[in-house]
Amino acid sequence: MTRSLRTTAVPAALALLALTACVDPKPGDTGVTPVYVYDETSHSVLVWNDINTLYAAAGGAAPAPDRTITSDGWLSNREALAWGGMVLNPSANLLYMVFEDGTVVRVSNASNRNGNLNQTADIIYFTLGSASNTSDHLTSYWYDQAGLDPTTGTLYALEKGASNTSRIWVVASPALLYNGAVVPTGSFITNDLTSDTGGSGMTVGSSGTVMAWFKGGNQLTDPLGTNYEGIRMRLSTGSNFAKNSNVLIGSQTSLGDDTSTYASMAYDSVFNRLYLMRQTASGAPIASYRQSQFSLGTFNQAPYATVAGGSLPSLRFIAHARTKDWMAGGDYTPATTGSGTGTNVLRIWKAPSSGASAPSPVEVTLGSTVTIRGVALDGSK
Repeated sequence: MTRSLRTTAVPAALALLALTACVDPKPGDTGVTPVYVYDETSHSVLVWNDINTLYAAAGGAAPAPDRTITSDGWLSNREALAWGGMVLNPSANLLYMVFEDGTVVRVSNASNRNGNLNQTADIIYFTLGSASNTSDHLTSYWYDQAGLDPTTGTLYALEKGASNTSRIWVVASPALLYNGAVVPTGSFITNDLTSDTGGSGMTVGSSGTVMAWFKGGNQLTDPLGTNYEGIRMRLSTGSNFAKNSNVLIGSQTSLGDDTSTYASMAYDSVFNRLYLMRQTASGAPIASYRQSQFSLGTFNQAPYATVAGGSLPSLRFIAHARTKDWMAGGDYTPATTGSGTGTNVLRIWKAPSSGASAPSPVEVTLGSTVTIRGVALDGSK
């Protein structure tokens, strides 16, 4: 009897989802949205006061940035920024940069900063764990995408290690940390219970939830007894990812293919929409999902929509303005060692909430020496 009720309820929920997914919402607000771009070459942050200015330069060279944030003491000698490792807390006017070695740089009063910062009132750094203590990190670690909850100010950073291990650091009060502080280990969203592997890409959803993409892991079983293996995407419940719930996996999900080794994620808090960029052999590089799809009870669900953009095989990361309908991303050039090199091409999606009917992304070429590693969009203006 119980199994029969499940069998009836789940398809009904999916049918309702399919019906509502047929009509895209009207595009969201594409008004004034400042954009911050981290340039690996100059170890500086390039700032344009409105992404519309860059969008208007489609297919050509970008206008000069309105501001440039540098720091001889805090930025000039850093290792590579984590891919997608720059995030904003608009309500507190703070900009965070998470580097591959676990160093985090925080810029205060970010919307008004310009020029070289050299005072701790303006800029500080802290570290996720101690670099000298091997027990503080995964073996052969480096950091990938970062995320921030604008409601609580909590910072999240995805750490990766040898043997496809990963975990997500939770830094509850990053705005209060002093210069040189060491964040102790112990607060993570882990995948120990789920035994997922190859974590890459994460973002913060509504109500403090965190979503992350994994290349593989143990077999999963849905409520109807169907088994699944392969790439999966999870939504956190509290401080963990549950093994057999709040997960998307299966042939209909468009989470990636055999060529997929990395992903990047972004979130629109107006439409409660998750955007997933994943490396694929063909097809649209970005798919979007409703956050509610994680809780429908069946794992194998198609995305809500795909986002216009062609194949874009070199796209490495994306960022979204959360409360404005803008998304941007950067390409990369693979390398035999290290995590690759950014390019000077900034890709911009206007009104990506419109799905496949949205305008195709535009390319804007920044300075000839620029190598983009991170983008942050301020949707609060």
